[in-house]
Amino acid sequence: MNLELENRECGLQELYRAFLPAVYRTAFSLVQEHPMAESVARDCFVELARSELRFESMRQIQGWLVLTATSRCGNRGAAGLLWTLRRLRGQEGFTLQELASLLRLWLGNNQRGN
Repeated sequence: MNLELENRECGLQELYRAFLPAVYRTAFSLVQEHPMAESVARDCFVELARSELRFESMRQIQGWLVLTATSRCGNRGAAGLLWTLRRLRGQEGFTLQELASLLRLWLGNNQRGN
């Protein structure tokens, strides 16, 4: 295993430890089932690991994970998206500029994936 891959894996483990609680809480609040919320949270991190996205900050990664969890819970409508953005703004303290940047990144990734 080369050094770059080892560093990436270490970084992904760090992100998992740091952001799993927020991603899991988001998923659980939407599906109200522990096994399903755990599965959604895991899937979000797998998608992050496979992604070639470039993030500007740790907060942007956190926001992307939370938006991805919302989407994976089947809450794709405008109401679900607005709920998630309000949650990030209120509970996580994201600024409007951070949310706008995050939303552009997330929407761009989802359009490429479809």
